[in-house]
Amino acid sequence: MSYYDSIFEVRDINQNTQQVRLKRVNGVQEVGVYSMLNFYEDPFRSKVVNVRFGINEYNVIYVKGITENYNLLANDWSTPIKFYSNDLILHGSDGLQQMTFGAFYNQYIKDFGRDMINSIYENKKSAWTGKIPNAPTLNGNDFRVVQINTQINAAIDTTDVKNTAAEIESVKSQISSLKSTIASQKTDLQSAANLSTYNSIQQQITTNTTDLNNLQTTYSTLVDSFQTIVRENSAITTTPKYHIRGFFPIPEY
Repeated sequence: MSYYDSIFEVRDINQNTQQVRLKRVNGVQEVGVYSMLNFYEDPFRSKVVNVRFGINEYNVIYVKGITENYNLLANDWSTPIKFYSNDLILHGSDGLQQMTFGAFYNQYIKDFGRDMINSIYENKKSAWTGKIPNAPTLNGNDFRVVQINTQINAAIDTTDVKNTAAEIESVKSQISSLKSTIASQKTDLQSAANLSTYNSIQQQITTNTTDLNNLQTTYSTLVDSFQTIVRENSAITTTPKYHIRGFFPIPEY
């Protein structure tokens, strides 16, 4: 019990006579007739200090000691306790893993102050204050369907490919002409008037046959080369792809 600055301990209570026996443990005031006493509460019952801190803070903490018996504050402050808030370790609880306060703040804390600063600098319009945008008017003449993988066909439309195709046609024409010449010479061979003419025509047929074989070999080589170019560029196996492309006027807002 307390009476002004004095503290009393209740030693005995007599319910029959409604009397109590007190012992003064602190102070000098005496309890008299009609004195009103109060229940005494320890002003420093909890010896735990809650230290407030935020993100990215360098903190320096000073404390004073308190006596156990009379709850008197010490005259001198303690040596400073210094720490950087982001480096404090949060021990895991409620399914959270142990992590630094900086990591916990960035992952789980909503920084309204930072959002307000960002909003001021970026000056973004919210959906509430914004305007409904004007829908653009589409015109069918401004759109068309185009093939988007034409680069495959373009890849084979090169000088080498064109030259190879021209050579194939040229050799093919020479082969056809040489075959006709050999066929005509074979006819002339049958009607040769003498041995000298026969041998001359036969020599021409032999020469032309050799040239024909060489041209046919060249033709096969050119065709194989052309097929290789087409196959490597996937010009045969690739399926054409189409997209719709076009333009429309930009709305005012």
